[in-house]
Amino acid sequence: MAKRKQKPQTLAQALKQAIEDGPKSRYQISKESGVPEGTLSRFVNFDTDIRLSTIDALLPALGLGLPQKVDE
Repeated sequence: MAKRKQKPQTLAQALKQAIEDGPKSRYQISKESGVPEGTLSRFVNFDTDIRLSTIDALLPALGLGLPQKVDE
């Protein structure tokens, strides 16, 4: 039986999952985002945090975004 992936519970888990399971290699993500490949590896493989500026750079490279607030 195939192992089912759990839904990410945190932003960090969601980013790690997108890096690991997405169609792009870490090399491609690194080149598109400007985030060093070593930083991506440390973030995914170890329990290290990344800066908000790094997240800002990663989101477009991963094809992700944050919802925008709509004024009512």
